[in-house]
Amino acid sequence: MDVQHLGPSNATRGPPLMGEAHRCLNIILHEHATMVQFEHRGRRPSVNGEAWVAPSAVLVGDVNVASGSSVWFGAVLRADGAPIRVGNDSNVQDGAVLHPDRSAAYIGSRVTIGHGAVLEGVYVEDEVLIGIGALVLEDTRVGRGSLVAAGAVVPSGMDIPAGSLLMGNPARIVGSVEPRHQRLIQEAWRHYRELMESYRRLAPPTG
Repeated sequence: MDVQHLGPSNATRGPPLMGEAHRCLNIILHEHATMVQFEHRGRRPSVNGEAWVAPSAVLVGDVNVASGSSVWFGAVLRADGAPIRVGNDSNVQDGAVLHPDRSAAYIGSRVTIGHGAVLEGVYVEDEVLIGIGALVLEDTRVGRGSLVAAGAVVPSGMDIPAGSLLMGNPARIVGSVEPRHQRLIQEAWRHYRELMESYRRLAPPTG
């Protein structure tokens, strides 16, 4: 059972930026450190001062990002149909899309949403990991401490018990989260919390 691509990649764990590369990135981020925000039907995105949203991320309408959370490059949080709420210390990684239609998208605390994942109007409880490229469709509830594997397609209306391990297309529960999966979930959100702080020093939050 290969879940190696569910957490931070080895590339994100390399040595810190140093010297000239660090200086250049610092300049680039400060020159372009404005997230893209759109008001929609009188509602504007709200980002806590202790959160961080990357330049090139797009937030539309009734979006709220709580303290300690991060939204990464190229991610889209589009709340033109229903609200989006992101809890504390969660991360929405590069290229992920949150676009609820009929019902709100609620993302709990200490949740990791992997690169390129797509979530509609879903309720994701605390300490969940949504793997790279996973698709979680409307009216799904993901129980606390669950892990949705990379590339899984979770059908509409699925009610996933706490501590479940899901894989496949359509996704099915293949077992319970084991201690090694629990460690992966914890490592993922903690890693992105630390990474966010390094980016906040380069490009303080704006908007």
